[in-house]
Amino acid sequence: MHLEASLPVPPDIFVPKDLPENWEVQIPISIGKIQTQEKFPELYKSWLINHPNELLAKERFAWLSCLAYYVKMDTNKNGIPDWSAIADNQPTHILFPQDPDIDGDGVPNILDPSPLDAKIKTSDFTRRIPHHLEMDSKMNPAAFRVQARLYKEYGIIAVNHTDQHSSVVLNEFLKLLETAFPKHLASNLKGLRYIYAFLGHNSMNNIAAYHKEASAISIGGQGTYAERDLSKAERVDLVAALAHEVGHAYLLEKLSALELAHLAERFGGWRNLTLSSPTDHYSQIFFLALPFQYLNRNLENQEIKARNIVSQYAMTNIHEWFAESFSATILTNLGLNSYFGKGEWRKFLRKTPKTRTEYWSDFNNVSEDFRHWLNSMLFN
Repeated sequence: MHLEASLPVPPDIFVPKDLPENWEVQIPISIGKIQTQEKFPELYKSWLINHPNELLAKERFAWLSCLAYYVKMDTNKNGIPDWSAIADNQPTHILFPQDPDIDGDGVPNILDPSPLDAKIKTSDFTRRIPHHLEMDSKMNPAAFRVQARLYKEYGIIAVNHTDQHSSVVLNEFLKLLETAFPKHLASNLKGLRYIYAFLGHNSMNNIAAYHKEASAISIGGQGTYAERDLSKAERVDLVAALAHEVGHAYLLEKLSALELAHLAERFGGWRNLTLSSPTDHYSQIFFLALPFQYLNRNLENQEIKARNIVSQYAMTNIHEWFAESFSATILTNLGLNSYFGKGEWRKFLRKTPKTRTEYWSDFNNVSEDFRHWLNSMLFN
């Protein structure tokens, strides 16, 4: 939702000194009884196993109570909860709308100036950017112009949220769509309709993110990217991050779960995935780390190159492996077509970490077989 959107009155949650008996089973079960939230008890149980020390018991009690409060809301009484307790197939710490039109006035939440009040709606959201989302042409005329082009040419709206969009980022995103993808593909990805500017991103380790529930990419704005020309290294990093998030959207919309399993077996290091015949992109098998032991900073490991591993992050799970391979293919295609200029560009596809918190990457590792497969999918 947009930053100025009105929100429900927050819950007044009381956390007792002595927590009720069996609360950590009962609250998730009560959430799971809500339509569309049936998987919540199982997902919460898995979250607990994987995050045993992230929150104290009283913090978990308050969090679950808050989720239970919101998911019971149904403003337009259509049987679809206003909010979801699940995002990216796990319990969420940030509420996403479950109902795309909470007040039932026919205008999607993000395009609605007052998404909780059916009496207030934009007059026409099909032919122009709604006024409440339109950037100020005087404050940042360059960003205003690119926002207009993104919407006119691709139907994608750049939304200022906790940060103001940088024209540098939006211009690079527009160029990426124009240069790297067929027009029909970028225009018709239902899972990519918005690009948000969020303060929580930086230009190093958390450049961007994909939000399936919001059909959006989020990225840092002016707080991260000043209105200036980027160095070649900065451009490569930014384009790599944007392409990575487009890869997530492409995967979830264009590939079946079984196709993804087959690709991870064919081009990556995973084995026997198709035997389980997955039907869901969020099946447990897709969140298994690569089952090989690598030295984290050994970029010269021949098995890494042989298995189309382009970064340490790609070994996290199959979703990230695909997005990183997708990004590496796009970067290589662009580099070969002089997108980054005529000078040496391959060296910028390789990064050795300077701190223990950084990942190594070498996008030159993407195999010709994977590139050929993806390019045939994108352009045929």
